[in-house]
Amino acid sequence: MARLTTIEAVTVVPADAAAVWQALLDQARWQDWEYPGVRLEGAELDDDAFERVGDRRRCVVALTGLPLGRFQRICWDEQVTDVDPERTLEVESLSDRASIRRWRVRFWLVSQPDDQTRLRCRVSYRAATMSGWLADRLFLRKRVEAAAGAWLASLACSFSTSQAKEAPTALPEPLSEVTARLVAA
Repeated sequence: MARLTTIEAVTVVPADAAAVWQALLDQARWQDWEYPGVRLEGAELDDDAFERVGDRRRCVVALTGLPLGRFQRICWDEQVTDVDPERTLEVESLSDRASIRRWRVRFWLVSQPDDQTRLRCRVSYRAATMSGWLADRLFLRKRVEAAAGAWLASLACSFSTSQAKEAPTALPEPLSEVTARLVAA
């Protein structure tokens, strides 16, 4: 029986847990976050939302940079299997047809000082076939590690850049006040 592969990534997001939670649920924002060699082509909700246990969606991803220069489009169905709003979200695949069986992604959000959130992501999966096991050993694990790290970094960066745009900038002192201070010294 194939061994369970587990990958973890952690980042600190410069936003409160409520804002990070909404970003995790907003699939329209996902396409803005970077994935090395992976492009999210779409996600369709089967239910009105994707934030309650049992909610489902169908995802389509394009993979590039595979061995022998191949390109592959992968479709799968997934379901929310655990949720604690603004604290935990777990999503699991529903299909056993691929060479990877029952992968799971779990997020933990932990509030930090100064309205920041530590976001931890755990991806786990099990190879269902010998080719899946071989792919995991040769390149899949490294690709998933890179994608998880890049995804969390892009999520955190999306808050940094939005806060920088919204934050008021300090105006320079009027030249007359600087001159008056210099003359008085």
